[in-house]
Amino acid sequence: MFVTCYVEPDNPGAFEELLLPSVNAKLKKGEMLPIIGLLSQNVAVGAIALNAKEGRIEILSLYVAPDYRKKGGGRLLLETAELLASRLESKLYARFTVVDEETELLEKALSACGLKLRNDKEARTYMVVLADCEEEENIRNEEHDKNLKFLEGLSPAKLKSLTKLCESKEVYVPKGGFLAEKLDKGLSAVYEEKSGLKGFITVEHISYKDGIRITSAYNDDSNPMIMMWLLKAVLSKALEKYDDKTPLLIDVTGETADKYVRYLLPEAEVISRTYYKTA
Repeated sequence: MFVTCYVEPDNPGAFEELLLPSVNAKLKKGEMLPIIGLLSQNVAVGAIALNAKEGRIEILSLYVAPDYRKKGGGRLLLETAELLASRLESKLYARFTVVDEETELLEKALSACGLKLRNDKEARTYMVVLADCEEEENIRNEEHDKNLKFLEGLSPAKLKSLTKLCESKEVYVPKGGFLAEKLDKGLSAVYEEKSGLKGFITVEHISYKDGIRITSAYNDDSNPMIMMWLLKAVLSKALEKYDDKTPLLIDVTGETADKYVRYLLPEAEVISRTYYKTA
């Protein structure tokens, strides 16, 4: 019933609408991503987009049109991707967050095709609704700290200076730094003492149920509690600004940040998944 074909990344044609917007954005920038299309009687009904890196191939997008699901199309796309990974002696993997029906189906498809779930201890994404944050007494009692400032209160010149400082220290900040338009500057905050920048948290809007997401965080070695203060301040401000049903996603890297999230937000659920299969 199905056949696969390789799709020209610079001209995806009918497969364009079967790819995630993030993948199409990469293609429009000229990135030559491997794309495998799924055809049924010469009609485009599915596609998988990959990103080939040294020693691994990442699944960026996997989709089969609803009318053609549960008929082996998704498995065929994954098997073709596995064959490509095997030829390149690479590990096939996918990292994503389970937030809706589509990602739940993706998780089932990957598991059914023999990909294994990895326990990502160093990098996780949590999700919680703000109503669950409000119940925590240790968040409601956050006190004002003059060293903690939200980005909306800082000048463009200051934000540019802080961005350059982070880049010089090779500290990750979102593309565009603290001046990025996608940041919620009313929630994103920095902690700065006379001796310099000690920590920060950046928050962005996401399309999933008009939610928000903590996308980057930093805490130097001088005082690990700064991350706790920042997180509490950001959550307190979010509770004032947004509806209590607003979902909050938190990308966590490192054991210390993970510990703080679990302490402050015991209701938070790990929604990130990494599935992999070795060549």
